[in-house]
Amino acid sequence: MTEIVIQGIGGRMGHVLCDMIAQREDCCVVAGIDMKDGEQNGIPVYDSLEKLNGKGDVIIDFSSPAAVEKALPYCQTHKLPIVVCTTGLSEELQLKVVQLSRSVPVFKSANMSMGINVLAELCKRASAVLGINYDIEIVEQHHHNKLVEVFKRTILQLLRKRLR
Repeated sequence: MTEIVIQGIGGRMGHVLCDMIAQREDCCVVAGIDMKDGEQNGIPVYDSLEKLNGKGDVIIDFSSPAAVEKALPYCQTHKLPIVVCTTGLSEELQLKVVQLSRSVPVFKSANMSMGINVLAELCKRASAVLGINYDIEIVEQHHHNKLVEVFKRTILQLLRKRLR
């Protein structure tokens, strides 16, 4: 059974992940990382990765760029794979994620939405069919709770698919 540590367990996506993982038989959440020590639905929550004491096979991160920055050296030291779902990473921090991926399994996406990832794949396929000289315009609309910086990252993700 895969033991998962969720960094950002107290947030909206942390709660969603806990609910989804609880329905599975092949994995479980063994700990969470958030702003303060405590417990969430029977899961121990720590304010620091160092308090894990070796728990976990993988970290799933839905937190903040500052928390991601703290997680990278921890993952390097413990050879712990990480799924980076946090948006708003600086260019420097994105480079650190790439550097970590050379020695530790890393999965990162600018947007974990199923719809956006399907759209990204469709952009890639359309680009191959239409060619480089075809004029494409991307118009983006999000729900009112989305942060503006996320708009830009999603557009960049779609454009990268177009340019490949």
